[in-house]
Amino acid sequence: SSSRCRSPHAADGTRRHTMDGATREQFEQAVLLSFNQGADANYRSAALASLEQLKAAPDGWRFCLEGLVQTAHAEVKFWSLQALCELVLAKRYAAFGPEDAAQLQHTLFAWLERTPADEQPFIKNKLAQLLVLIVEVDYPERWAAFFPRLLAFLSQGEGAVDLFLRVLSALHDELLSPEAASRSPERLAAANRVKDGLRVQAIGSIIEALFAIMARTARTGEHAQHCRHALYVLALYVPWVDIALVANDSFLPLLTSFAAHAGLHEGACGVLTELVVKGMEPRAKLSHVVQLNLEPTLHALAHAQQARAPGGGGGGGGGGGAGYACATGTACATAIACATTMGCA
Repeated sequence: SSSRCRSPHAADGTRRHTMDGATREQFEQAVLLSFNQGADANYRSAALASLEQLKAAPDGWRFCLEGLVQTAHAEVKFWSLQALCELVLAKRYAAFGPEDAAQLQHTLFAWLERTPADEQPFIKNKLAQLLVLIVEVDYPERWAAFFPRLLAFLSQGEGAVDLFLRVLSALHDELLSPEAASRSPERLAAANRVKDGLRVQAIGSIIEALFAIMARTARTGEHAQHCRHALYVLALYVPWVDIALVANDSFLPLLTSFAAHAGLHEGACGVLTELVVKGMEPRAKLSHVVQLNLEPTLHALAHAQQARAPGGGGGGGGGGGAGYACATGTACATAIACATTMGCA
């Protein structure tokens, strides 16, 4: 059968906004053939050329979007998501009118809400990357509803929690991290715009959601993988969020309890270390380090590890003390530096 998929434009040049069954089958065959390294070279080359032509077409994105939401093939989902990522990266999406932008936003988020919990991780990661690329262009001006809708989506279960955390991780990796933001002045401006929008609209609710994910694991012992991911995400966000959102009477006891847990100590100590090294004026930093009060928990961890030593392990697991000692050592060094700066030492 032919590997060439039909153009999203009809013969008379008018737009074809939907695929018929035969066209969709040709599109899927072309994508599957493009992934098949063992296929006939001529057929595969024709399929690749046809797909490149589709991506370049003015309305090709509609074809990709429709293919994404209708296919059962992981390869077609991934190819469609990647094609849409390329559309945004090429700055073609930024030129979309309000109606086209809204269609893409709405369709992608509706697809996210229908994504099964057991969807392939590489599909979920690529979806998260695409959403973040659109956020970089549109938030908060043209997609102010994104984060409120993402937070509301959390109520749909464990698959939603997983996607929520993947989106937050991708947001850091693709845009908000110092490394990502420093790639260009344009990227830095976008990162600052998104951070400012989040501070006004959603970051408090996002941190509360991370706390709820962690507190559930502390309460039930279940879903530790999501708790670990939430700790990882929180450590990424601490450097730029209001410190009071995390350094408080709700979060700190939870973090210190996780520091003694074999599966969670690394993430908890990562958050505590970020809290210690967070940029602040010296006097405020010294007060903040004292508030963290890490020493009593370090003593408790040392005692617990000594109690476990003869058996070589136990429910809490080893290693928590080392990570906590790192956070405490960093706190001590920070306190000394602050005191020296203020002339107290």
